[in-house]
Amino acid sequence: DICALIGLIKNDTNEATKVQVMNAIVERIQMLPPRSQMQLSFQNYAISLGLVEILIELAENASRPIVQSNALLCLNELGFSNFEAKLKLYSSPRLVETLTSIISSTSSNPAYSEQERICLNRDENAIWLLNTLCSQLWEQHPVMIQTFLPYIIKILSNSSQPIGIKMACAQFINLLSYNEQSRAPLSQYLDHLINIIKTEESEVSFSSALASANLGAKLDFSEFVLGPRRLNILQEISNALQSSLDQSDYPRGSGHFYTPWKLCISINNLCCLQRNREKFRSIDMINTLNKALNVSNQKELKKYALGALWQLCSDD
Repeated sequence: DICALIGLIKNDTNEATKVQVMNAIVERIQMLPPRSQMQLSFQNYAISLGLVEILIELAENASRPIVQSNALLCLNELGFSNFEAKLKLYSSPRLVETLTSIISSTSSNPAYSEQERICLNRDENAIWLLNTLCSQLWEQHPVMIQTFLPYIIKILSNSSQPIGIKMACAQFINLLSYNEQSRAPLSQYLDHLINIIKTEESEVSFSSALASANLGAKLDFSEFVLGPRRLNILQEISNALQSSLDQSDYPRGSGHFYTPWKLCISINNLCCLQRNREKFRSIDMINTLNKALNVSNQKELKKYALGALWQLCSDD
């Protein structure tokens, strides 16, 4: 019973118990069909019982990083795919202050020593929670850019930072790049993103490449290969679009989900270069975009998919 679980988090003084209970709540949310009415009802009921305020208190003041980490993870699950929950989370000055404190501290950390590894999950969960808030609260992007972007860029530019944290940072920039109002302030970091594309591991490079394309960078990716999978980056984008149309994560098992219409923005922008168009044609992007048009009536997807198809089908 969720009431009993929340009571344990609030009243039990044993932090190990709090961690176990938060894990149990996360598992219950994840067991329900994603974005279903059952999941939304469970999230909203938990929020109505004051769970958000309890978790923010733990994220801010718990003495052990593992408790803070689990509180942030639980907040992320409450807000995932739940717009009303996101609004409630972001309207809390305490949560924004806590995220700012953790992320600014992460940006100043040159590397995690063995003694600091326990803080790694906490810091990563803080940035993923920021991503969850960023994904729909577009009107808040200017504040997010001003508050968090300098720290995020600093983390990405640090070669000693772990891949998980860098992936969360790259995804934050990618999410911002889909908002036209965010592109001007993001563009000043374009050189950083291009350097990240060239030097980082595949998931970080992939998200940075999508963001760079959305910012209007005329990048020739026709021969660019990401490693460890050693796939051409345009093939990766095609694979991600196909997986998103099947409502699957990409790469499979990674837990990273992409949105079809957002990928179509990147594809449309990349089609401005002939060499990219030639590569897209060779990997059957025309059929993939046609599939996208057949499975979705979304206005944004139609706009950008049709724009990409027009370029792919036109004479060079």
